[in-house]
Amino acid sequence: MTSQITCFAKALNDITAQVQKGFQDLAALGRANAEAVVKSNAILLKGTEDLGRQVIVYAQTSFEKAAATRQSLLTAKSPRDLFTIQNAFARQSVQSLITENARLSHESAKIVQEAFAPIAARLEVTAATVSKPLAA
Repeated sequence: MTSQITCFAKALNDITAQVQKGFQDLAALGRANAEAVVKSNAILLKGTEDLGRQVIVYAQTSFEKAAATRQSLLTAKSPRDLFTIQNAFARQSVQSLITENARLSHESAKIVQEAFAPIAARLEVTAATVSKPLAA
């Protein structure tokens, strides 16, 4: 009877140790996942700040070009010159906007991809961890 109790106590201690290790592993997994989210958010924040600065530079440059065009319009010698200057400015503005939009779209996609990388890595680790059977 004493050997049965000893055997039962040992088995209970082993199970308790496994459960405690499992909880510790899950807690570590949760911490690592939270750190990945924080890192991802930092990358996303920096990227959006950079994009914001780029948009401001583009807007400032466009404003300067518009001001220069306004000066040219004021010195036009004929209606034909006026329409030529305005047409060139409009064409250049539209082309510049299309180019800038494409560039910003590419940059945005790159930022999202970089920001998701830490989370994607953690998803792989988490899936591998939770799909492992408990040690017997």
